[in-house]
Formats: sequence, C-alpha cells, structure tokens
Amino acid sequence: MRIAVVQLAVDPARRTVTFQHALLAIDEAAEQDPAPDLILLPAFGDVLAVMSGNEMIADRPAGPVVAACGLRARQWGVFVAMGFAERGPDRPYVAGVLIDRDGDLRLHQRQRRFEVIPAGQFSRGETISATDILLGRFAMLVGDDLLDGESWDAAVDAGAGLVLGCTCWGHGAGEPDIDTESIRQRVADHAARCGLAGALADVTTVDGSRKIRCPGASMIVDSSGEIVAAAKPGEPGIIWSDLQIPDIKPTEKHAG
Repeated sequence: MRIAVVQLAVDPARRTVTFQHALLAIDEAAEQDPAPDLILLPAFGDVLAVMSGNEMIADRPAGPVVAACGLRARQWGVFVAMGFAERGPDRPYVAGVLIDRDGDLRLHQRQRRFEVIPAGQFSRGETISATDILLGRFAMLVGDDLLDGESWDAAVDAGAGLVLGCTCWGHGAGEPDIDTESIRQRVADHAARCGLAGALADVTTVDGSRKIRCPGASMIVDSSGEIVAAAKPGEPGIIWSDLQIPDIKPTEKHAG
C-alpha cells in the first residue's frame, strides 16, 4: 500500500485558507505517479481555533469540511483520512474520519486520552474501533491516543493491521517546545510492541502565529517500529512510503 502523509501549515485565524490548503494538498498528493492509495491529513479542522478559545466553530462529521474532502477522495479515486474539531453536546471532540474512494465515511474516531492537547477544552471519546477496506483492516488513533499504550492495544484487539493517526500537537506562547523526536519514538515503540504499521499526520503553524505554535511531528513507521519517513519539523510538506500491512485477526471480544 502506498501512503501519502500531509504535514499541513495551519493558521488558526484563517480557517478558510487552511481548508483550501488541505484540499490543494490532497490534489498535490493524488496527482503524483504512482498515485497513493491513501492520503492522510492531520487534525487541521478548527482544533487550533478551539485550543485558542473559540469553541463555537466546530464542525460535524457530515459537515462541509468532511464533505469536501470526500468529494476529493471520489474525484481522485483515493482513500482520505483527516481530523477536525467535532461539535459535542458540551465541548467539542478532537475527531478523525476515514473516507473511501466513493466519498463515503468508513470510520469515525474521537480522541479519548489527553496529555499534550489540553483536556479542559475538549470532550472525551470512548471506544477504539477498526474497519475493513480494500487495503486492509485499519484503526484510527486521534491526538494523544497515539501516545497511549492501551489505545494501541485496543487497535490490536480490533484486528487492525495499520493505525492512522491524525493530530494537532501545539503549545502556547512561553511554554516549552514540543519534543518531536521523543513523540515520534513513543509512537514507533508502540508500533513495534504491537506489530502494527502506522502513519501520523500533524500540523505546523504558519509564520507569525503567536498564540499557539505547532512544530509538526508527521511520520510513517513500519510494523517493526522503524521510522521509514519523517517530515521536517516546522515545515509543511508531504512524505511517502510503501507499507506492508500485517494480517492481524481480531481478538475474541472484538471478532464480528
């Protein structure tokens, strides 16, 4: 399976510009030869805006951002995964979705654990699930769930062979920088322990963004824990890799 991971520059104050950059990134990745089977984007949809204090602009899984990415998936004949701030009954969720080649929603996952992303501004998801598509059985971990061993174990229990990760790791002005190498190693260690391949798409903030800074920790890791591709922190771009998806059967409690 050939996967393209987008490290996207996000401007919390210009959501339409960010959205257009995401669509252009899908186009740029999809028109390569050979084309990717799947394009993974970070949690670019309003997550930083919520972290900056605006909780009123979160989207819905059937909202315009997901719908537009689904249209691109259908147009190019690729799978697309992405993350966004999803409206909740109290506070928004950090959520991720996987969209198939027909533009249909195949997987919807909400972040459960909080460590780097501030917990007080978001609601918590509950379960980790997986879905079968033509490329294999995939799970999605959103945000800090990528750093949580129990979430990776739940992906194994669900029979996933590959973990798609979309996040938006940032820090406020005056706070210590995020150690991207440490974060990447933690993800790689979980992948090696579980025998799962994984891909992580993160954001980076545009120049001049002062309230929140995101260095970007995007990477692709194989099932042995080897990091086979990594984006340069602080720079937007697309990384690529061909991955072998391990064939892992669901445990009894998740089978069927």
